Amino acid sequence: MSRILPLLFLLVLVVSGYGQSTSSNCPTIVVSGPTTITNPGEPMVFAVDISGPQIIGRAGFTWTVSEGSIAKGQGTRSITVVTTMAESGTNVTATVTIQGGLPGCSNTASETAPISPRIACGLPIDEYDKATWNQERARLDNAQIQLNNNPEYHLFIYFRMTSEESFDEARKHARKMMGHFVFRDKDFDASRVTFVLYIDDRHTTILDLVPPGARPSFCETGCIQLAGSDLIKK
Repeated sequence: MSRILPLLFLLVLVVSGYGQSTSSNCPTIVVSGPTTITNPGEPMVFAVDISGPQIIGRAGFTWTVSEGSIAKGQGTRSITVVTTMAESGTNVTATVTIQGGLPGCSNTASETAPISPRIACGLPIDEYDKATWNQERARLDNAQIQLNNNPEYHLFIYFRMTSEESFDEARKHARKMMGHFVFRDKDFDASRVTFVLYIDDRHTTILDLVPPGARPSFCETGCIQLAGSDLIKK
């Protein structure tokens, strides 16, 4: 009995030491995703990095995503996820499972990245009747901020005009509005703005921010369109 007890004690130490060694020798698995908020409809890239002890044999990678769909990269260290307008305002979680990992080690990791909310198509961001220039400038500043925050969107400015109003005067006013955008930002991309003029029963200005691929919300026929880039003084 006196010889058995030391052997049992030594066996416990060996087993305990083996378990600690296995835990400390597991590889570190980290998934990285987009560093900025993704606009709906844009792709997202996720990648996995493995550091520490090497994976036994050739590693295999199986990816799953909570939203969107994997366009390419399944089975590799990096995937591209395609998003749609339906995923706007949601989060995408990409999870990778690695085959060929060390026994007793975790073989999964994930990362979550956001998709920005979509501005509802068909609902203008602003609408107003006749206003002073100072009042209108404040509204234009707000529209320009939203346009900058949504770099893939296009701003349509609708001039509902009465039959007594002049299209020439409307064009001059559109030029004045474009001048304000450029005054606020000398690098402003004027091609992202379109003016639409049409006759209606009352005077109204509508600012409509439209996502990529969507049709403008107002005035199907009988409209005159003016490109913002054509209204900038050369």
